[in-house]
Amino acid sequence: MRLLRVFLVLVLWPLAALAQTDDRGYIQGLLEDALSDAGRDVRIEGFAGALSSRATIDRITIADEDGVWLTATDVAMTWTRTALVRGAVEIDEITVGRIDMPRLPVPLASDAPPAPEARSAFQLPELPVSLNLAQLDLREVALGAPVATENLVLRVTGNARLSGGDGNAELQVQRLDKGGNLHLSGAYSNTSRVLTLDTSFEEPAGGLAARALGLEGEPAVALSLTGDAPIDDFEARLRLSTDGVERLAGQVILRADGDTETQRVSLDIGGDLAPLLAPAYREFLGDDIALKAEATRSADGAIALQDLRLSAEALLLTGSASINGDGWPERLSLEGQITPPEGDEVLLPLPGQEVYVTGVTLKGSFDASQGNGWALRLQSDRITTAAGQADRLLLSGVGEIDRDAPRVTGDLMLAAGGLALADPALAEAVGTALRGALSIDWEPGAPFYLRGLDLSGADYGLTGVLTFTDAETLNPRVTPDLRLSAEDLSRFAALAGVALEGAANLTIRGEVAPVTGGFDLVLDGTTRGLATGIAQVDPLIAGVGSLQVEAVRDEAGLRAEKLLLVTPEARIEGGGTLATGASSLRAEARIRETALVLPELNGPTTLVLRADQAGDVWTLGAEGDLARAGRLNYAGTVDLGPDVPLADGRLEATLTRLSAFSGLAGRRLGGSAELTVTGRGGLDGADFDVSAEGRVTDVRLGLPEIDPLLVGRTALSVKATRSGNGAIRFDPLRLDGVVNARFTGTVDPTGTYGPEVDGQLTASAASLSPLSRLTGQNLRGAAQVEAEASGGVLDGPLNLTAVVRGQGLGIGNPTVDPLLAGNSRLDLQVERLDSGAYRIGQAMLDASGIDGRVTGSYGPGEAADLNLVLALANLGQIVPDLPGAAQVTGSARRSGGPWQLSLDGTGPAGIGARLRGSAAADFSRLDVALTGSAPLALANGRLAPQVVSGIARFDLGLSGPPALSSVSGTISTDGARFAAPAQNIVLSGLGGQIRLSGGRAEVSMAGGLDSGGRVSLEGPVTLAAPFNAGLVLRLQSAVVRQPDLFETTANGRIRIEGPLTGGARISGTIDLGEVEARIPNIGASYAALDGLEHRGMPGDVAVTLRYAGMDRSAQAAGAPLPAFPLDVTVRAENRIFVRGRGLDAELGGSLRLNGTTSDIVPAGQFDLIRGRLDLLGRRLDLTEGAVFLRGSFDPVVRFVATTRVEDTDITITIEGPASSPELRVGSMPELPQDEAMSFFLFGRSVTELSALQAVQLASAIRTLSGRGGLGLTESLRSGLGVADLDVGTSDDGTARARVGAYLGENIYSDVSVDAKGKTEINLNLNVNSNVTVRGRLGSDGSSGLGVFFERDY
Repeated sequence: MRLLRVFLVLVLWPLAALAQTDDRGYIQGLLEDALSDAGRDVRIEGFAGALSSRATIDRITIADEDGVWLTATDVAMTWTRTALVRGAVEIDEITVGRIDMPRLPVPLASDAPPAPEARSAFQLPELPVSLNLAQLDLREVALGAPVATENLVLRVTGNARLSGGDGNAELQVQRLDKGGNLHLSGAYSNTSRVLTLDTSFEEPAGGLAARALGLEGEPAVALSLTGDAPIDDFEARLRLSTDGVERLAGQVILRADGDTETQRVSLDIGGDLAPLLAPAYREFLGDDIALKAEATRSADGAIALQDLRLSAEALLLTGSASINGDGWPERLSLEGQITPPEGDEVLLPLPGQEVYVTGVTLKGSFDASQGNGWALRLQSDRITTAAGQADRLLLSGVGEIDRDAPRVTGDLMLAAGGLALADPALAEAVGTALRGALSIDWEPGAPFYLRGLDLSGADYGLTGVLTFTDAETLNPRVTPDLRLSAEDLSRFAALAGVALEGAANLTIRGEVAPVTGGFDLVLDGTTRGLATGIAQVDPLIAGVGSLQVEAVRDEAGLRAEKLLLVTPEARIEGGGTLATGASSLRAEARIRETALVLPELNGPTTLVLRADQAGDVWTLGAEGDLARAGRLNYAGTVDLGPDVPLADGRLEATLTRLSAFSGLAGRRLGGSAELTVTGRGGLDGADFDVSAEGRVTDVRLGLPEIDPLLVGRTALSVKATRSGNGAIRFDPLRLDGVVNARFTGTVDPTGTYGPEVDGQLTASAASLSPLSRLTGQNLRGAAQVEAEASGGVLDGPLNLTAVVRGQGLGIGNPTVDPLLAGNSRLDLQVERLDSGAYRIGQAMLDASGIDGRVTGSYGPGEAADLNLVLALANLGQIVPDLPGAAQVTGSARRSGGPWQLSLDGTGPAGIGARLRGSAAADFSRLDVALTGSAPLALANGRLAPQVVSGIARFDLGLSGPPALSSVSGTISTDGARFAAPAQNIVLSGLGGQIRLSGGRAEVSMAGGLDSGGRVSLEGPVTLAAPFNAGLVLRLQSAVVRQPDLFETTANGRIRIEGPLTGGARISGTIDLGEVEARIPNIGASYAALDGLEHRGMPGDVAVTLRYAGMDRSAQAAGAPLPAFPLDVTVRAENRIFVRGRGLDAELGGSLRLNGTTSDIVPAGQFDLIRGRLDLLGRRLDLTEGAVFLRGSFDPVVRFVATTRVEDTDITITIEGPASSPELRVGSMPELPQDEAMSFFLFGRSVTELSALQAVQLASAIRTLSGRGGLGLTESLRSGLGVADLDVGTSDDGTARARVGAYLGENIYSDVSVDAKGKTEINLNLNVNSNVTVRGRLGSDGSSGLGVFFERDY
């Protein structure tokens, strides 16, 4: 059709010329319109010569959506117009100066469906003219790489002539940029019957043809085919060479055999093609490939193929044939085989995937002299490709060719075994074997039948009959009667990507016209137990389902006369006609019980669809009812006539119960929603006018961050318009709910700098708490926003002005919230310039506790000048220990280089800081100095309940990336004070410094304990995780005291080595001085009761509990501390005095703490050196005593005293935690505890005691149980300052007093005097932990000396 239109243009040139006054105008427009089409825009410039025999055009361009893809300049044509009357085109000259084609045209995209009508029957076109071209000259043809795989420049010349039974043609293509030549020349005369053929192709190495053919090494290529002789005795010579070496040569001979009616054709071509192909193919081809054939055609039309032979290294194919003049074969023979020359397999020289075979055999035969039977067998063993492997493929067939009938019949069989496909999903679907069979039946003038068609796998297959009619015409017809079945769809599950189950079959009957595309088909299918693994689909397709389709396609259009899909739970029914400009479609779907899909809903769901076409306009409608929980209505039109289809319609949707869709959404939903949309516009979105209103009530989306914003009723309304792909105008966009917002203005998605906005936004929230989850902050208060913006959203110029007001704001941060209490206001005025720089005209915060202001300008790569003022009215709102005003002022400037920073801060209690220096443009490097002082009380918020006071002075520098490793300088303090109330530790006069350098901190701090002694800490700590340390803690005569329990002095050295984040080893030794430990008396109990809750607790009470370590909620909320390995030894060889409850004992020994800080494993204990138990004047020497730990720092004591009263052994044991030990009185023979105690004190039963003795017994028990006070003796001992004081009687009843004390670290002495004046001095010398030397001297002259060795086992 396109050629015909151009031809008509050429014919009508002279007529058009008579109706115009110039050469241009009408003809040029006619040519452009004739040659242009959708996606192809042809433009002609400088057209001249319409009134002459020579027409010229200066320039022709052809463009698509991406621009011009072909340009031709200096176009000329000289022709004889009057020759058209004779039915000939006489062209003397066609020349083109240059043709440029840098790329191929963009394929024409079309969203239009194929025409529903079938095509008309095929017929050959009839050409109206003949052609004679005297000269063709395309001087330069430049093709780009997208066209020819590389840039090249050609010159094309030629001519063609057909006249009076003689014809000749010549074409010469010369490559101008790299060399190469293609020459095509041919001529033939009906008179002389001489055929001349001269064809040659030459290209240098690395040429286009060698690369396109994949020739090894891309050699120079030369190809020629020549011949010049009468057609009855014609010989053509073929030669192919590369790099000057002949690769293929031969001849094709056409010769009359004895008379002009008998012709013989012979072909003999051979050579070595292996060097030209990939090395992998050389094994198959070898060094000699040959093709030989000779055939004769007799005067009666009989054809005899005497010899056919094609051979290569791994291939041999031979054959012969004899076909009578009536077209029926007399004899057919074909044999072939592929055998690997070496090894078990050979690679076939085929394009695409590599194919290896171990062997192929082919044999086909028919000989009418032996009967009517024919046979064919093709077998391949072990075929291997990247897609998989088959052990055996077999195609075989037998049948008859009956010339007398005449009739051809046969049975074909296909078998594939040992299939192992590489794709697991495809392998599962196909299985390991395929089989097929069919029967053929053909008679001249009768239909051609393919019967018994059976192609099947393990449990699936295609069976039936195909009938071909009208095969002798150009419009054959196929009549199928097929059945497709699959008994187990699960084998296709992986291939389909869903968990298919069940069985299905489909029958196809009717008629198909392949040439016209027409058909008249009936499809009838059933499914059984179908499932997909999709919970919402499977209940609808379970059971037995059926599919029925009746469709006809002819020249009137496509008609679906019946479309029906039915299952026990669902039904889809429809039909209609598709015809150009007059279509009509209907469809209705129904689900019987929606609860099968959405358990929360009951009842049916229906959907009705309608579509009617009138010309270019479709009228659409849809109605849906979702089990009375939702409804959908749509009515509208789509006009396909304009360049951009135009839609106009209204959509209404209502969902009364969103909870019904929880399972579908995968989250718990709730509430209801309504939506109405009306509008009109182009489907490309360039022009539209849309209005929408939506309402939701108590919507829950299962999103904790969003759900609080949708409580109650929320309404959304919008009116939006757009014209000419310009800005979208919102007038307005409105949201009413927990947050109320309104936007009026325009948004341009395709602005110069991306999306652009120009409008006003107002928003308010009476309570910000619903936004807490969304922001991750515990918000409170109310806020209002007024903003106006004009410019690019992401880039380009922008002006933004905003005012934010707040009342009672808070973010759940106890440091920030007091500053925002009351009314707050933020004023913001920012301008973004073309360059991306920002100019901050105003950014001012005015709140009850804080005021701030930022002004200046900033831009990437631009000069910047920022000024900051931040003021706190009362720092005490953040740090209660530091009341008073605080302020930070400063600036940040840059001019194409680094930032210059200057910040100053002042505040109460000596706060002062100064920062000076520079920073890289992206702050990747800093070079700043920070000096000043700050009260240590700033850290109390993080140290609570511990308290620190004093002033820290710092002189720091940071040079390098913003990391601790870049910090150097010192932090120092003196006269500081630290208190840990819960541990009864107070450090005063705390001083020292921390030196920072190279990512390390050298710590050197020391202070005095208020209780006595000093503590120091020294060593390095790295400033990057895990903060490895090498710290040493020294105790110097440090007084350690726990009121009412113990007091001692400690000296020692503890090392902390390793990561402070967990795992650092704590080791060392602590030597204890004299230890005074008291088993406390039991007084009034003030311990917190289990389950006691504080309600309405005043703030000061809470602080007190926290400082005392009694805030259980704070303890529970605190993160668990990391564990640190322990190896600490506590030593006290003697002078550990344990007193109280009538007990007076001295112990010594050592204790080693192993394990970790979270699981202490103590080893060792402090053992009894000497001691006694005093009750009502009766004294018992202790026989056993020890103090040790059991995983807690409350020591465990065990003291045992044994005596014998008459025939009864009485044992008194005090055992348990030192803070609250238990008393046990035992006896042998066994007596009740009160009886045993009475017998011990008074030598009689408790029932025999006098009133005074009963009181004394109660006093003794009171003393042992911790309620008896210190006693007179203990008060005297404490007042005298000795280690031991004992006043009592000797065995004979004489009064006696003994006083003991330490004379040195390891020398102990005691002196005893009785009423008779007898005196005795005892002296103990502890040589080491195991050896003791003891001596005594009495006033009666007696003395003694001994060496004692003791060891615990």
